[in-house]
Amino acid sequence: MQAALGEPVRGRQAIHDNFAAFFRAFPDSYTKVEHVFADGEWAIIDWTGGGTFLGEFFGHAPTGRSLTLCGCGFFHVVGGRIQFQRGYWDKVTWFRKLGLPID
Repeated sequence: MQAALGEPVRGRQAIHDNFAAFFRAFPDSYTKVEHVFADGEWAIIDWTGGGTFLGEFFGHAPTGRSLTLCGCGFFHVVGGRIQFQRGYWDKVTWFRKLGLPID
């Protein structure tokens, strides 16, 4: 679940479709892991990422604008498999940089 998006994405196909839509919209997207913290079954990743808005994104036409953004993800890992993930990033800054309306 990406907290800024509201409802969690559940299931392999839904997660796949969500990522596919994102990579179509931001084909040059990148993520750089800045820090990893782990304690038992829990891990936190602090990241920096960005890309250029070149394709339709959840009903919004591309603006051609680029951005860099910071965020983090929390993971619960059991038996080597992610059981739960929640990500946080600043939706207001992201949408403003891309020229999108803020819901």
